[in-house]
Amino acid sequence: MEIQHLLNKQRCKDVEESYGINIVYQAFRSPCLAVANEAKTFALHPADLFYQCMWSIDYLKQISYEEKEEYFNDFLESTIKDFKEEVKNVDEDEIALAVCMVMQALAEWLIRSGNEFLPLVKILKEQMGTSVSLKLNTLFQHGLQCVKEKEIADYMAAYMTSEDDWISEELEYLLYGMEFDELCRDPEHSLHIADGKKRSVVVALKAILESDWVVDVNGKRPKNIEKIINEILQSTFSEKKKTYLSQTVIPSNDNDPQKSMNHIAKELSKIIKSFATEKK
Repeated sequence: MEIQHLLNKQRCKDVEESYGINIVYQAFRSPCLAVANEAKTFALHPADLFYQCMWSIDYLKQISYEEKEEYFNDFLESTIKDFKEEVKNVDEDEIALAVCMVMQALAEWLIRSGNEFLPLVKILKEQMGTSVSLKLNTLFQHGLQCVKEKEIADYMAAYMTSEDDWISEELEYLLYGMEFDELCRDPEHSLHIADGKKRSVVVALKAILESDWVVDVNGKRPKNIEKIINEILQSTFSEKKKTYLSQTVIPSNDNDPQKSMNHIAKELSKIIKSFATEKK
C-alpha cells in the first residue's frame, strides 16, 4: 500500500521546489523522512509539515497570548480530526504521530522565539505523551543539525515579529491559487464582497460562528473560527488570499475599534429590523 500524505504528489513537489532552500524546511525535512520510512499507511511529507507549521505560526502571530493558549489546549485532538477528514483508511496511531510532529515543529519554533513562549511549549509537549515526546526530540535534534543553530534561531525569532512575512499566504496561493482563479471566472460563483466591506462581512461571520447559532458535528461551538471563515470567503466569495482574522476585525490603523463595531452592528441591525415589515 502506498503511503498517504496530506498534499498530493504534485503539490508536495511544488512546495519543495519553491521552499526547499528555506532553512526551516531543511531542518524539518529529516524527521519527516525518518518517520515516513517506518510508516505503513500515512506520514507527513516535508511539504505537509512545512505547510502545517507555517499556517499555525502565521495564525499565532496575530492573536493574543490567551488565544494562543486556547488554540494549543486541545491542539492534538482537534488536529487529529482535521487530518482524518483529509485521508481515509489509515492507521490512527500514524495520524496521531503526524499531528505530534506538527506540535514538535511548533515547539521548536517557539523555543527559539523567546522565553515568553515556553509555557505554550509545555502545553504542546504534555499532550504528546512521554515516549512520543522523547522520540520526536531526538528526531528533530538530528534534523536541526543540518542547519546552523544561530541562523535558524534568528530566523524564527525575527519571523515571529515580522509584519511583512506571511509564508502561509504564499503557500495558499501556490497550492490553490489557480483553482481560485478558475472559481472567480466561473459564472456560477459570481458573488464578491463589495469594496470596503470585507471587514463588515468578516465581523458578521465571526459573530455568527461565536454565537450558539452554529455548531459542529459534536453539537458544540466551532473551534477553529479562522479556518471556517477562510473556507466561506474562498468558496462563496472567491477570495484568493488567506484572511487573518485579528488583523481584519481590528486593524492596527483603527484608533476607535468600539466605534467601528458599533457602526457595523447598526448597519446589520437596521437590515434585520426591516425583515419584520416584509410582506409574506
